[in-house]
Amino acid sequence: MKTAEQIWKEYCDGNTAFPTTDFLHQIAFILKNRPEVLGAIVKAFLDKKPNYIYHPRIGADIEVTFLPKEVYICRNETDIMLAKSEFVHFLDGVDKVYSDILPLGTLVEIDKEQLSQELVVSLLGDEPLYVMIMGRKVVFDGAYVDYLAQFWPLGLQAELPPMAIHKTMIKRIIAQGYAESEKESSYVGQLREILMKTAIPSHFYLRLQEELDDENQA
Repeated sequence: MKTAEQIWKEYCDGNTAFPTTDFLHQIAFILKNRPEVLGAIVKAFLDKKPNYIYHPRIGADIEVTFLPKEVYICRNETDIMLAKSEFVHFLDGVDKVYSDILPLGTLVEIDKEQLSQELVVSLLGDEPLYVMIMGRKVVFDGAYVDYLAQFWPLGLQAELPPMAIHKTMIKRIIAQGYAESEKESSYVGQLREILMKTAIPSHFYLRLQEELDDENQA
């Protein structure tokens, strides 16, 4: 079974969508262990923030600056300038190869700020939203969602279709499903390879691309 690092190398070797520099490899490896930072960078991009700065407890800061047509990434006096299209492809690759894939049965709390307020008020009010993961990297309409989940503790209900969620919508993990198995590790590795080889986009990163297309047309 290939490691995530081997899959990333193969992806970069056959990639022309962004420059495959040692510096970007370092950034990708850092984001591998900090999924919350990847989510924060994506959110800053979508919210049209001027920049995002990650302050680790140990090591140098990572500063991402969003310019009208480019994205500037700087760490420890090393930097790179990417066209926004290159930046989106880079984030997509990091997400596919390095982001955690939670086991089935995992119970998570969803960040309600990322849902429509009408839904939040009608279904939840001030209550937290808990869901249980029942499907991973599920493909429909030519793209995939990270997870399909059901409201907890309701479970499967005829009147409630599964909720499609992206990992950045997860506020915290309440209880993780069973993952101590060679079958689980093997399946997750195979799933990453399939996603890379078939170049299936995620619905979330299609949203990034649509945002970029809207900017280019403005």
